[in-house]
Amino acid sequence: MKPLFSFITFLIFTASPVFSQNAEEKAVKEALEGAGTASGTQSWSGVSKNFWILDNNTIVYSSFMDGKFIELRADQMQASADLPADSPATVSQSNHQIVVNGNMASATFDQLRTGANGEKVYSHEMALLEKIGGAWKIHLATIHRYLP
Repeated sequence: MKPLFSFITFLIFTASPVFSQNAEEKAVKEALEGAGTASGTQSWSGVSKNFWILDNNTIVYSSFMDGKFIELRADQMQASADLPADSPATVSQSNHQIVVNGNMASATFDQLRTGANGEKVYSHEMALLEKIGGAWKIHLATIHRYLP
């Protein structure tokens, strides 16, 4: 009986970090999906206030299919009052790869933005997040648009 009890105790203690890691990975994914969904209907300013850490190190790089790119810092994100598209869009994400290390996380994922007119924009994205006050917030992101 004692060996069985020891084995079960061992499994519980060794599995606990795995379960908490999965919970944190899920929380990171929910934060990213929340930001993605909000970006379909809100301005960069609105999305950044709710889902981003806004300081001197905040940055988003976005590349376009024509080879051009933009770089936005926190102050530029806050100054942007325009919707990201002429009409609302639905956003879905897939293929999340998430690594959590304490209060920091990195994630890569694919995103599909579908405009009200049916136009689709595909992107590969990467984000660095930090957990602040119990909530995961994006601190840096890259967005690379592509044609499927």
